[in-house]
Amino acid sequence: MGKLKRSTTIKTQKKKSSKSKLSVEELLDYAEDFLDQYELEKAFQYAKKALDIDQKSLHALDTMASIQMEMGNVESAKNLYEKLVNLSPDDGFSKYMCLAQLSSGIEAVNFYKKGVELMLVEFNKQSGEKNNPSTSKQDQEDDSNCVTKLDISTAFCSIAELYLTDLCMQEDAENLCKSYLDKFSASSCIHKSVKYNSAMEQKAVDMSSLVTQLESSS
Repeated sequence: MGKLKRSTTIKTQKKKSSKSKLSVEELLDYAEDFLDQYELEKAFQYAKKALDIDQKSLHALDTMASIQMEMGNVESAKNLYEKLVNLSPDDGFSKYMCLAQLSSGIEAVNFYKKGVELMLVEFNKQSGEKNNPSTSKQDQEDDSNCVTKLDISTAFCSIAELYLTDLCMQEDAENLCKSYLDKFSASSCIHKSVKYNSAMEQKAVDMSSLVTQLESSS
């Protein structure tokens, strides 16, 4: 999930009060600072202190999950993302995208589908807010976590890929793959100047070609 950049002013203010007891959010600021610097052990210690204070803090669980991923502790990260789902199932799509990448088969598909559902809700909300732009600092920071058409189309492409790999033996796998590739095409916003978008489009074209070959050989 995206992390907000912390200003040096905030860091300086925290240093002045370092001897006092830190709040959960202050501990997480430190944890994210150390994570940004790839000082994982220090990041882990601050995130752990935050969770010791509030075991149900969504921010703390998300931060610790990111740290565990960077440390290579995949199962621990997955358990944390699952806790996030249990605590807040209908708010925030990123945890579902992460779980999908850590899962396989139909479980991964279901995580992607739930993530896409939440992304579409957020995307439509963003589209409505464009008519009433805000210049507040908070809104400007929130822009860094906006859902894009590329986010949505990438998820569709990932689902299609699962039906060519993990789920290739499932009944109607070829048609399901084609269906999600069609959704990818409908939702994608391709800009040839952006290499990643072009690469994703090419991947979808390659998969579509493979599906056609499989159909013709069956």
